[in-house]
Amino acid sequence: MRKCLYNAGLTNSKESNKIEFTTEPEAAAIYCMRNLEEQNKQNKQNKRLVPVNSSFMVVDCGGGTVDLTTLVNLVERP
Repeated sequence: MRKCLYNAGLTNSKESNKIEFTTEPEAAAIYCMRNLEEQNKQNKQNKRLVPVNSSFMVVDCGGGTVDLTTLVNLVERP
């Protein structure tokens, strides 16, 4: 996949260590957490959506498949 990114002109090195791959459910979890944090700020709420060291599950149903992933929130973001 790194070679494909290089061939597409998205990176300057065939062996770049700056590229990270993630699964679709993980990307969805990151998006949702950031989006909810932003909504909390706009609504002037100061509650932790996913406390540190708590587990949560992302379920992505659609397109004839079900993708599941469980994650643990390890850090508290400001």
